Amino acid sequence: MSKSVRQLPGEAAAVPHPPSERSAPSSRAAEAARRGEAELLRIEGVEGVGASGGSIVVYTRDAAVARRLPRQLGGVPVRAQVMGEIVAYDGG
Repeated sequence: MSKSVRQLPGEAAAVPHPPSERSAPSSRAAEAARRGEAELLRIEGVEGVGASGGSIVVYTRDAAVARRLPRQLGGVPVRAQVMGEIVAYDGG
C-alpha cells in the first residue's frame, strides 16, 4: 500500500518540515537547490536537499559529511542539517 506525503505550503525540502515566515525558501535558494540537487546527492552520506530562509539546506548522515559540502552553490549559501540516515518506511 502506497501512501503519499502531503506537501505543506512553502515546502521545498526533500524532508518535509512545517513552514514559517523565517524558513520560507526564497525563489533564488529554491531554484539553486533544484539545480544543485543531483550534484549534492552524489556525495556519499547526503540524504536530501531543500531550501530554507535564503539558503540551500543539505540533510546529512553525520557531521563528517557536512564538512565535505561546498560553502555555496550558484551564489547561494549551503547549510548542513545533520539528520542521521533516512530510511523509508512502507507502513506495512
